[in-house]
Amino acid sequence: MTDNQQHSRTCPECGITFSCSANRQCWCMDMPALLPLDSSSNSGACYCQRCLSKRVAAQLERLIASKPHTEVLAKAALYRTQSSAKQGLLEYIDYHPKSEQLTAWYHLKRGYCCNNNCQHCPYPVDQD
Repeated sequence: MTDNQQHSRTCPECGITFSCSANRQCWCMDMPALLPLDSSSNSGACYCQRCLSKRVAAQLERLIASKPHTEVLAKAALYRTQSSAKQGLLEYIDYHPKSEQLTAWYHLKRGYCCNNNCQHCPYPVDQD
């Protein structure tokens, strides 16, 4: 098998057929590495981009809710980029597609609170 060979896969969640290169060039390599995503019987399956994004986003929400702020901030720093352009954002992971509101994970990747009272701001509120 060559590095650029595509494989046809069927998403076990939505049933859509999609292409996967099953290597480092695959689109899924842009996702935060948070395995296992869940304990379902399909946890080793190959999901389409939308379904995998939803699963990763749910895992990120659990991580943010259950781990100390410094720990999730350090993990998010691994995925920080200089670009703030929407083209580099991942649906469900960095923003909610219907409302286009930025997620807590996006704010953590940014690395600081912008003090704009964002709905999903994960930064602790200063107690004066």
